[in-house]
Amino acid sequence: MTPGRDQGTVETTVRDGVVWVRLDGVVMFQTMLAAVKAAAEATRANATDRVVFDLRSGTYPAYEAAVLESARHAANVGLSAALRIAVVGQEGDPKLAFVREVAAYRGAQVGTFSDEAPAIAWVNARRR
Repeated sequence: MTPGRDQGTVETTVRDGVVWVRLDGVVMFQTMLAAVKAAAEATRANATDRVVFDLRSGTYPAYEAAVLESARHAANVGLSAALRIAVVGQEGDPKLAFVREVAAYRGAQVGTFSDEAPAIAWVNARRR
């Protein structure tokens, strides 16, 4: 976890073979990139291709730039387009639509959700 609520934090856990990355605090580009790196490292360490990013606890004053730059750097830090990624945010949050568009442009398998249950079902759908 990175320190300091004012800087934003990243917490990475693994539940049932799914890497969970939770962002908290004021999330700027550096924190978003740290989250992408943490996800990449955790997928390799746990031999999984399923990731959930939970955006619900953070605030994102410049999310467009952070999402664009993180997507641009994703492959360089090891976050493969072959991964199945769910992004969970608040209901009606415009970040979700923006993330979905950027991911589609980048050819990534990303679904966006406002609840954990459908996010988990989506990342696990390919495994059935």
